[in-house]
Amino acid sequence: EDSKRGGDLDLVVCSERLKFSDKADILIQLKDSLGEQKIDLSIINGEKASSEPFFVEILKKVVKL
Repeated sequence: EDSKRGGDLDLVVCSERLKFSDKADILIQLKDSLGEQKIDLSIINGEKASSEPFFVEILKKVVKL
């Protein structure tokens, strides 16, 4: 039952090398490893992380992996 499952997984990857086009491959690998669940993945570079208010706020509260 979905109501007893945990929330979705929200991931932000800050990288100068990864691009948006890498997102699908990363999501496939995550789902293979973690099983079928809702995963929200954002790939950002350092400039975007420090300039967009949304990312500035969430980066204050992240759990680094």
